[in-house]
Amino acid sequence: MKGWTRSRQIADYKQRAEAAEKDRDEKLAAAAFDAKIDKALSDAKAHNPKLARGALDLDALRTSKNQDADIAAAIAAVQKSDAYLFGPA
Repeated sequence: MKGWTRSRQIADYKQRAEAAEKDRDEKLAAAAFDAKIDKALSDAKAHNPKLARGALDLDALRTSKNQDADIAAAIAAVQKSDAYLFGPA
């Protein structure tokens, strides 16, 4: 009976470790995405990056296969539609 309990504990710890790794990876990916958006808005000379960020469809950009190009295109579209959010080019 002790062996069964020990193997169950090991399986439980392994499952917790895998969940912690997945959580860490998701947080790192989210931080990298946020940094990418912030840099792109800074490069585009956004007056108020927080406000300009609100004009972007972040969910679509987050799941994009080609984030860099799609972020640039989304920011260019916002620059056209809401030019007041950005400084002169």
